[in-house]
Amino acid sequence: GAWGDLASAHQLAGNKAEATKLYRKAIELGEEARKLSRQDALLLAHLGGYMVTIGDTAAGLNLVRQAQALAPQSVEVLFRAGETLELAGRRSDAIPLINEALRRGFPRS
Repeated sequence: GAWGDLASAHQLAGNKAEATKLYRKAIELGEEARKLSRQDALLLAHLGGYMVTIGDTAAGLNLVRQAQALAPQSVEVLFRAGETLELAGRRSDAIPLINEALRRGFPRS
């Protein structure tokens, strides 16, 4: 979502404190949205990535696993799962997922 994108921009610019604040806002809003749509796999995947980014690795990876279980055919969920594993420092697990998402048509740009 927009808050997560804004947080990512701040993180890339080196403004970690502001990025963390914005990721927390994205998580707060995402959790509210989750109350309305418990089966939104993409939302879960994004939330998982945000949580890992702010250091809540176990919760983030759990959300990504839930997202993959809900939408095993979604290339976007597959890519986000790989991205989240990379953020969690699990590159050997991340690369196969990202490669598979790209093989299945996830946009390269």
